[in-house]
Amino acid sequence: MLTRHANELSLRLERVHDVGCMEVTGDELRRWYGQARLSKTVWRDIKDRWVEIVDVPLLVGISSDRYVFVYGEGLVIDKAQSSDSWLTDLDDWL
Repeated sequence: MLTRHANELSLRLERVHDVGCMEVTGDELRRWYGQARLSKTVWRDIKDRWVEIVDVPLLVGISSDRYVFVYGEGLVIDKAQSSDSWLTDLDDWL
């Protein structure tokens, strides 16, 4: 990953912490990581970067190759009802 891409991803994750959400396209992630598809390695790296900011759950939603990352104090997914939720815990992507 190029330094400028790593910096942009870090800025966006910090935005999730500060504002509560951010959006990134699949094309951006594939370009930043230099991969044709978004593998578990990508999601693990995003998780590791998030844990550097704050070690709490990060929620992810996807729609039309756009990913929305959401965080909020006390915001969690009920695993029993997660199949009905648009948002899922990033840990479920690993």
